[in-house]
Amino acid sequence: MLCKTSRMKIFRRTYPWATLAITAFRLTYSNGVKKDREKIRFLMAYFKIDFASVLSLMNDMIF
Repeated sequence: MLCKTSRMKIFRRTYPWATLAITAFRLTYSNGVKKDREKIRFLMAYFKIDFASVLSLMNDMIF
């Protein structure tokens, strides 16, 4: 079993990506007001990801 500090490190490294995946999954199976709330959570997680740094990392890996 993982200790509390290692779970927090994993959570911090995957935070926006894990939230994005979970909300996308929930969004497909929810309806009504709950679906609207999941859309908001999805967009908030989407905008927290710094795509400029992700693209620069991918560029460094390719070239």
